Amino acid sequence: MAELTFSLAGAGGVLRSECAPLMTYAERHLQPLRLTPMRGAPVIEATLAWHESAPPADLHAGDPALAGMDRVDRDLYVGSGRVDWFRIDDFRDLHLRVQWDGACLRVHGDYYFYLSRDPLRDRAKRWLTGRQADAQRAKRFTTLLYYLVYYPAFWWYETLHGFHPIHAAGAVSDAGAILLAGASGVGKSTLALALAASGGSLLSETFVLHRGTTIRPVREPLLLDAASRAWLGDAMHGIEPVREGFVFARDGFHCMSGLADEGEAAVVVLPYRASATVVRAISGDEAHQRISASDQLVKDVRRYWAFAAALEPLARRGLMARREESLATLTANARCFEFAIGPDLRREQAVRMVTELAESGDATRPLRAQR
Repeated sequence: MAELTFSLAGAGGVLRSECAPLMTYAERHLQPLRLTPMRGAPVIEATLAWHESAPPADLHAGDPALAGMDRVDRDLYVGSGRVDWFRIDDFRDLHLRVQWDGACLRVHGDYYFYLSRDPLRDRAKRWLTGRQADAQRAKRFTTLLYYLVYYPAFWWYETLHGFHPIHAAGAVSDAGAILLAGASGVGKSTLALALAASGGSLLSETFVLHRGTTIRPVREPLLLDAASRAWLGDAMHGIEPVREGFVFARDGFHCMSGLADEGEAAVVVLPYRASATVVRAISGDEAHQRISASDQLVKDVRRYWAFAAALEPLARRGLMARREESLATLTANARCFEFAIGPDLRREQAVRMVTELAESGDATRPLRAQR
């Protein structure tokens, strides 16, 4: 069985699987996490078994221990220090068995790849699709890594250290961390890379972990479409290609240098695409509400929230309430702005405008919203 080690913002782990294509993919996708030294024993141990068949119709026949566990949801069973979750959320061909001893989270996944529940039709479809089936398998790999690596690390951090994930990119300047929060496809990763290429340090691309104003990175591939790459121009220098063909016609890249490991939020910026470029100060309350709402739009965030809710019986911390409390602390103690990005805004202008927001005053003093 192949294995690789990783460290996500200090949470060290081991991923194991006999699925060679998945492990080859993971080596490249998780490259920044693999190059970060793991301190001490792993706190996450994840194993995936890949099955070329439909899942069993009778769950109890495959695991008699389920009969002695509490069934708290149609697909969720709870025992002492153990949760078994079947037909995961909207990724229903994944089954998870999770154990927690107060220090290490052990995740065993069973993934079932099939083209038909009928064995004869399944074989026929595999013969007809040929190599296309390999591409269909590969499409599952990124989501599987979320459930095996990223989500367990998020949960460990939330449960033991009070750092909560939000959908945001970020960079660190001399004035502090610039947090770019909001929904997908509005230019957060692109703007973060532009800021990093202009004298700053890249903090994160898609997710951050935060405890109040303290921000830590979640290293993932930067996903950039052709328009973003053209807009960035020479700011793309030095980043390494991961692979082509991510969703929405984006290619993946790793930034392996000029990285920040932590930052204190100076400003929270909510970018979005608009017909004209406008910057407006907003209140901390408005920023809090908008970030909470936009996170609801992001599938990867919603999937994590469901994952954490399923694991709640293992360590009852009231994570939903704590997330909102931490987000309120962040937005109350940083200056908050919305940033409408017009179609003609150039990279140099965008960097200057956002940098000036971070440098415009005491980062601990909220700015009154403009009316």
